Amino acid sequence: RDASKSRDFDVPSNTEIVTSYDDILNDDDIDVVVEVMGGTTDAKDIVYTALRKGKDVVTANKALIAAYLPEINAIIEEVNAGSDGKNVEFRYEAAVCGGIPIIRSLQTDFVGDDISMISGIING
Repeated sequence: RDASKSRDFDVPSNTEIVTSYDDILNDDDIDVVVEVMGGTTDAKDIVYTALRKGKDVVTANKALIAAYLPEINAIIEEVNAGSDGKNVEFRYEAAVCGGIPIIRSLQTDFVGDDISMISGIING
């Protein structure tokens, strides 16, 4: 991509447009990576690297989640096992159920319940 091309919006003065993923992944001032590119090739590499570097990740990438969620969860467990109190988070709620906040509700509001099945049309 061309970082110098004219845009139809104003880029805030404290914002930098970069063309290399490494500029984001290697910047210790960046705590959260929002992956919006889709697909599973570059997106997977970026998500894995960001998590391993202790950055939280947010995505709505259904293909990535469907193909690699167990591996992503394993990375999170590995990183958080050695953390000093700040756990890395991977958030993907916008990728399921059309963005309905169901995952967070199930994880926080129904902790004491034993949910064995969710039924219905939950296609995003």
